[in-house]
Amino acid sequence: MRILLLGRFRPERWVRLTTEELFARAFDSLGCEIVRQEIRDGEEDALKAVSVAGADWVFVSKDFGMGVGFIQRLRSAAPKARFAHWHFDSMYALGKLKWYEKIAPLFDVAFTKEKGLLEEFRKKGINGVYFDQGIDPEVTRPGLFRPSLSADVGFLGTYYEGNERFKLLKGVSENFALRIWSQKPHKWKQKGFESVEPPLFDEQVGDVCASVKILLGINITHRIAGYWSNRHYLVTGAGGFYLCKYTPGLEEVFKNREHLVWFESIDEAIRLIRFYLSNESERKRIAKNGMELTRSCYTYKQRAEHILKVLSSFQ
Repeated sequence: MRILLLGRFRPERWVRLTTEELFARAFDSLGCEIVRQEIRDGEEDALKAVSVAGADWVFVSKDFGMGVGFIQRLRSAAPKARFAHWHFDSMYALGKLKWYEKIAPLFDVAFTKEKGLLEEFRKKGINGVYFDQGIDPEVTRPGLFRPSLSADVGFLGTYYEGNERFKLLKGVSENFALRIWSQKPHKWKQKGFESVEPPLFDEQVGDVCASVKILLGINITHRIAGYWSNRHYLVTGAGGFYLCKYTPGLEEVFKNREHLVWFESIDEAIRLIRFYLSNESERKRIAKNGMELTRSCYTYKQRAEHILKVLSSFQ
């Protein structure tokens, strides 16, 4: 199968390997012919790439500047190809549902992480299919303890002001010495967070997991069943102890207090942090189990296999 991926491939300031690149490598390992086209190069380059690729499938990543007309022109450029849309964020949490409901029906299939919205999407004429991210075991792997990264409690993630993530981290920081690795460190510091440094990605995550006793997981939203941050896989896959806010459906993927630990309130999170800081053996047991599960069951290659099965149903 020949697949053109129209998405983000150029390394960014902090990220060397984008999600699209990791999926591209997985598809390639499964025998697919992969054509990469950087979506940020603009419409003209995208149309040219689609028209000459001879692809069986064209995958288009999220770009909020993308409109109905652009999708129609893409499809006209390759009338024999089938088109798939995929996104790795929550359209609900980002306030982009109206945009998504306009463009997604133009695709043969729309892969979404928002399992709880599938029924509503289908009512809007969207052929939605649930999928998820994962890890590349060669990139996400156990790291080394580094004193410069050591902490009792840490968080890796994006700055969002005024939402549940901010409130929970604020509550934790008032009770523990919290270290944060994130974009916009100055924004965090303006809100009273003291230890904030630039984000760490790719292989560096393993060193953080080896150096921080408890890593927190707080999504941009916890209201959509099946949607959670890819940190769930990155941290567990690299051997970190992960304490995260519960999202409906999480029990279908991980077992609580066996592969990771979840909480449902700030008070519960604080109690659990205190407990696991004092119980190193239990913390290490859960981290080991989580690492074994993620590395064996939640890889990008396995996610790509699932996608290819969906695509084969169109033949």
